[in-house]
Amino acid sequence: MRQERRKKEGPDSPLQLAIISLTLIVSLILARKYVKSFFSYNSRNIASADIHLPNDTRIETRRDTQPKSTFAPQTPSREEIEREIETVFAPAGAKNVATAKRIVGCESGYNPMAENKGNYGLFQINWVHRYPKATLLNWKKNIKIAYTIFEKNNGWGPWEPYSGHCWKITE
Repeated sequence: MRQERRKKEGPDSPLQLAIISLTLIVSLILARKYVKSFFSYNSRNIASADIHLPNDTRIETRRDTQPKSTFAPQTPSREEIEREIETVFAPAGAKNVATAKRIVGCESGYNPMAENKGNYGLFQINWVHRYPKATLLNWKKNIKIAYTIFEKNNGWGPWEPYSGHCWKITE
């Protein structure tokens, strides 16, 4: 009589099953502990944080040794933004330069990375103008696009319904 070999599907004995189960439980507990402690660091201070490894080995990182991202744009100062607005909007006259600055203050608070419901950048230009998000978040391009929209509409019409109450001067 020929015996057929059965494929083994799991542990041979209850002891092996218990060992595997216990190992799995301990692994999950340890993983949860270390994942939780890893994500509990404040993300702004992660570059200077001391990282504690399971065997109590410490690795200290220093800010000056961290690689600099080539993709993170430098945030311009308010003065730089105002100078660019003055340059781009100069052909529209001093009154419109001043209005442009007030609009930027109302729309984005001079934050070039401001985003709000499909509106991006200093002038909070909407996606309906068909510019890519990355272009609108480039502060210099955002100012130039705002000037193009201003010229195309013969004034500040596109901004009036949304923030006119903030920047408009009543005479």
